[in-house]
Formats: sequence, structure tokens, C-alpha cells
Amino acid sequence: TMSTIKTVKDPKDKAAQLTDFTTLTQLQAGGGTACVPEGTYLREVVMNKFPRANYSDCPSPNECVQRLRDGVCSLYVDDELALRYRALNDRSLEVTGEQFNTQYIVWPISYNMDREKSLLLKKWMYTSVSNATLDDLSYKYFDVKVCPLGLAGPSCDKKCDPKHGTSDRDGKCICQSSKWTGEDCSIEVEEDLNLYPDWEVYLAYALFAINAFACLLCFVWVHLKRYTRLVKLWQPFFLKFILLGCFVSSASIIPTTQQSEGDGPVYGCMVFPWLYCIGFSITLGTLLSKIFRVYRLFQAASRAQRVTITARETLLMIFGITIVDVAVIAVWSGVAPLHWKRTITSTDHFGQPLSSAGYCTSDYWKVFVTIIVAWHLVLMLMASYLCYLTRNISSQFAESKYLAISLFSNLQITVVSTPVLIIVKADPSTSLFIRSIVIWINDFAILAIIFGKWWCCFLLLVTRAWFSQHCMQQCSAWNHSGNLMYSVHTIKVEIDISTAVSMFSVPAESEAARRRSDRRLSVIALRPLEEQ
Repeated sequence: TMSTIKTVKDPKDKAAQLTDFTTLTQLQAGGGTACVPEGTYLREVVMNKFPRANYSDCPSPNECVQRLRDGVCSLYVDDELALRYRALNDRSLEVTGEQFNTQYIVWPISYNMDREKSLLLKKWMYTSVSNATLDDLSYKYFDVKVCPLGLAGPSCDKKCDPKHGTSDRDGKCICQSSKWTGEDCSIEVEEDLNLYPDWEVYLAYALFAINAFACLLCFVWVHLKRYTRLVKLWQPFFLKFILLGCFVSSASIIPTTQQSEGDGPVYGCMVFPWLYCIGFSITLGTLLSKIFRVYRLFQAASRAQRVTITARETLLMIFGITIVDVAVIAVWSGVAPLHWKRTITSTDHFGQPLSSAGYCTSDYWKVFVTIIVAWHLVLMLMASYLCYLTRNISSQFAESKYLAISLFSNLQITVVSTPVLIIVKADPSTSLFIRSIVIWINDFAILAIIFGKWWCCFLLLVTRAWFSQHCMQQCSAWNHSGNLMYSVHTIKVEIDISTAVSMFSVPAESEAARRRSDRRLSVIALRPLEEQ
């Protein structure tokens, strides 16, 4: 049988923490002290191998352990089995990876051997163990000789971190965990936190800035054009509320970019549903109250009834729709608010984390998200039904076509994006990108559909004015040269209230006839363009 010499240390030892010795080679180079049991054979072996180290002789193994804890010595040298047994019963002790000098403590010798020969043989065996001759023979015929702990290389002259690496038979320093790298296994691999990339955060800010600038631009335009006939028909009150809802909803992109390298806190987790739900409710509530108000007015007019719908009633309708979202989010915030949680996604074989992912979650988030999505779907379906009922009203009074397009856009984005966001919830980077794009498209589509037509008309008028002036100058020159210009043009007929009410009362099959009556064709012939 055989036994191996090993060392043990106390990680809580203050002296060991200052010097951080793991091997006797480090202890000898750093001038540290090792505790060894006095009167034992291994004491001689250790002192012969490391003569320049300092030693503290202990009368018993328990005394060595006590001196190790008191900081008298940095390492305690003893038999491997004894040290492992003590470390198993005392969790404060840590067995190092260093081992040397396999001691053969029992040899088969015949009882009939000559006494003098037996003594000489035993002396030779002890000497062979002492000068490591038996170790060399064992390495030559039975074992593979590797570099001592803390060393590597073909000649064992290179460093190998004794805590995280060991040398193989070729002298290469092999890291015990993928958390450490480098030629000497001394470089710690940082945990992959899967944080949001900088470009995604900047993209989210840019998307919010686009919608915020568009809302501000439209607000200024509505305020400046509030006395024009077109804006009066659509009512600046409703338009400003739509812009407010889109701005608040788009502002929810900002808290989604907040993150933490640990377990938080991240206050943006719960701020996001507040901003998005309130902004969505204001926008959708305004569109719904607008189309509902026009429907009631024209329905009463078609029956020759008088009805008055005040701004207070409209505000109460918007407030009633918004308060439902506020109530659900308030209960959510009180019962199980969203909080930041970081989950380890991969570890090494020692349990050290290699990668993790952080996201916002709560115990009942699925319940509250289902309630909110169902409520929004009910509102959008109601609004779509009202758009269908008012499809025959002139677009000058209701803009039901554009409202229907906006509602269908919201409905489509909600139905498609909700399951996608749930699927990619565990991937923070993808989740942020999709969430930001969905919010931006949803709000920007409403702005483009409702306000985009007016901006296009404005640009068209400016272009036509320039084009008409340019043609007038050219035609004037042609007229003076004897040429006559003839033209065919269309004149848009301004519709009045009575015609709009009658159109609301006619069935859908008369829609084509109504559109043909909206324009009349006049031909002005044999007249110079200057006179026109």
C-alpha cells in the first residue's frame, strides 16, 4: 500500500488571504510557514524537498489545524487520506491539489529472510522513498509524471494557476473550468449577462424621438389651423387627444431600455405597462368616441330628431375607457408588480455561472396581460363595428375610412405581436427590439393615416400652385404667339349637411352613385387659358 503527501489550508485564515499560498513552492518563495507533525517521516521528506521554507512543528494533528486557523502557518502538510477525512468533517478546510512523494508504507518481505539483509533492504527502501527514487521508477514504468501543482510546460518551468488549472502529461496547463482561460488559467471569463446592445438602446431612443417629433409637429399644425373648415370638421379637441395618446404610448419605449446586471431594482418594469396602457386607451378611446359621436348625430338627423352631445360626455367616455386600464394596472402593481429577475442559463461543471439573462416578470403577469389584451380587443372590435355602420357618411364629417384603417392596423399589430413577445420573452435583446418596433409602428401608423392625408394635400396644393404659375407664364408666351390653349378640368363639389344626412340614410349599394355625383365634368372650349 502507499500514501501521498498533500497540503490543506483554511480559506478564512487572514494570513493565508494576504499571501494566498496554494503550493509549497509558492510558500517557499514567499517566505511562508508550513505546519508539519513533529517526529514523523513525512516531515523529513517535506523539509528535504523544500529546505528554504519555514516550518512549525506540531505535537498533534489537532494542534496543526488550530495553528492553521490562528494564522501561525499558511499550509498544513500531512497524509492525503488524513487531510481529506478532516476536510470532510470540517468544511472550513480546503484540500489543495498539490501532491508529491508517494510513500510506500508496507512491503512484502519473507520472514525467513536473513535479518541483516532485511535491515539493509528496509534502509534502502526508506532511502529510495526519501530521495524519490521509487517515485521515478513508478513514473517510468507505471504512472505518467506531470508537473507539480502551479507549474506547466515541457520542462515544468511555466506558471499554471494552482487554483484553476493543472498540467497534463504534455506540460500544457489545462483549466479545470471554462470560466477560466489563458495560457496559465489565470484570466477569468466574464459572465455573459446578455445585456441590451448599445445599438438597440439607441434605436429605441430614435424611434421614440421620431414619434415625439411627429406628435409635436402635428400638434402645432392643428393649433395653427384650428379655425379652418377642415380642422373644425374633425374637431381640434379630438385631434389633440389622439396626439396625446400616441405620445404617451410611444414614451413607454424608454423604460423598456432599462436593465440591471444583477437582480435589480429596475423601476422601468412597472412603468412600461402604465405608460403603454394609458396612451393606448387615450388614443383608442378618442377614436371610438369620435366615431360614436358622429354615428349618434347622423342617426338622429336621419330620423329628424334633435340630439346634443357635449364635450363633457365625450370626455367621460374617454375617461371611462381609460379608467379600466388604470384599474387593472393598479391592481397588478399592488398584487404582484413586475420586477427584474436574472436567471442563470448555463454553468460549468463546478456550478459557476457562465451566462445569464435578465427580464421583467411577476407571479401573475400572464393573468393581467390576458385581461388587458382582451379589453383592448373588445374596444377595437366595437370601434370597427361603428366604422362599418358609418361607412356611408361623407369623409368630410366622419373620416370613417381612415378610422377603420387605423383600427385595423391596431388590431392586426396587437394580434400578431402579443404571441411573438411571449415567445421571445426569455431573449432580452430580441424582446427589446420587437417591443420597440411594435410600439413605434402602432403609433406612427395612426399619425400617418389620420394626419398624413392632410400633409399630402398640403404638399399637393403647394406643388400645384407652383405648377399652375409656371404654366401660366408659358401659356402667356404661347398665346402672344397666336396659339390657343383648351382645357378640360374637374371641379370638386363641396357637400352640405343635408346631402351628408341623406347619404347616411341610403343603402350601401348607392355608394357608387354617390361618388359619381361628387364631381361634375365641365368642358370649356375655344377659350385661351389666360381668360380662365
